[in-house]
Amino acid sequence: LFTVTLNNAVAAAFTVDADFTDVTATGGAAPLIAPEDYDNATQTLNFAGTAGETQQFTVNTLDDAVLETLTETFTVSLTSSNALVDDTDTGIGTITDNDSAAVTVDDVTAVEGIGLLFTVTLNNAVAAAFTVDASFTDVTATGGAAPLVSPEDYDNATQTLNFAGTAGETQQFTVNTLDDAVLETLTETFTVSLTSSNALVDDSDTGTGTITDNDSAAVTVDDVSAVEGIGLLFTVTLNNAVAAAFTVDAGFTDVTATGGAAPLIAPEDYDNATQTLNFAGTAGETQQFT
Repeated sequence: LFTVTLNNAVAAAFTVDADFTDVTATGGAAPLIAPEDYDNATQTLNFAGTAGETQQFTVNTLDDAVLETLTETFTVSLTSSNALVDDTDTGIGTITDNDSAAVTVDDVTAVEGIGLLFTVTLNNAVAAAFTVDASFTDVTATGGAAPLVSPEDYDNATQTLNFAGTAGETQQFTVNTLDDAVLETLTETFTVSLTSSNALVDDSDTGTGTITDNDSAAVTVDDVSAVEGIGLLFTVTLNNAVAAAFTVDAGFTDVTATGGAAPLIAPEDYDNATQTLNFAGTAGETQQFT
């Protein structure tokens, strides 16, 4: 609602036309359709000529569903039908935005060696194109630069996505992972964070990447024979690598021999105290006990 004021009296009635010029807002004819922002039809005001007289007019605007990144303004110019009335003053119309937009990223799970395909979604329209950077933070997975080498689990290079600004628009990116030969004992995860080049777009959402393991490992123990009175030296072998150190307990069950606690006394045949072995987790590693 604009108000036009006449400061001093004028002897006869006259009219004033209000015309509009786009600055960052876009004018158009009613009914307004995006990307039009305001009705730019000329407004004619009738003045009686009284000192201090005011006349008002309203410029209708469009309530669109687009997040505008610039302040939307237009200029109002006046043209008096009375050439003696100074009409050089101008006004500014400013339209403030009531829209919002956000980008979100999903959670993704994949087997190691398979890329994790993430989808980033823009919920509402944005007036101009913008970019979104996806960056990564280790949780239990370890990021690294390509080509990946163990113990690195995923490529943590920043991904840049280009959005046109369409409501419901999606952009995707893939995070490559390493297919190692190591049995991981923890779930491997990392966090995806978003950074929008448009400060008005909410980029606070995060996603989780989960890498599941496709490896296995086993410990085996050999068969050993010895003459009584001589210790039996057993070897326990780990076939594949394990990500963390672990222990193996060797326990014993009588078949035809009789176990007992040291010092042995007949009819006891062997010391059946549990043996604990410490493995670092190396493929092919062996530990022995007697």
